[in-house]
Amino acid sequence: MHIEKNVFDNIFYTVMNVSGKTKDNLKVKANLELYCNQEGLQLFEDNGRVMKSPALYVLDKTKLQYFCKWMTELRLPDGYSSNISRCINLENLSFHDMKSHDCHIFMQQLLPIGLRELLPKAILGAIT
Repeated sequence: MHIEKNVFDNIFYTVMNVSGKTKDNLKVKANLELYCNQEGLQLFEDNGRVMKSPALYVLDKTKLQYFCKWMTELRLPDGYSSNISRCINLENLSFHDMKSHDCHIFMQQLLPIGLRELLPKAILGAIT
């Protein structure tokens, strides 16, 4: 269960683009640019700063607001999972204090449904 929670945290923080917790950073983009010749993976320079283009698997702010609002309105049966809506902060669009069982339920059953409309099918298929 705890290994699954670690995998969930890595995938979820990358999709949510949480600074400091995402695995998608400038070093990774530089390696991808070096080894892969795909459109959209290149770094670019803006006013002397090296920037990365947003990946297809990262949710923008409107999609993130939609996803968090959907999660707060979600109702689950008693004993199925704890109240996941209490783990969501709508002000800064973040998740916190999820137990390993909550992560299991979320990753196995809720994530494919919640991200179905927000991510491209190829990326959703790889995540789920």
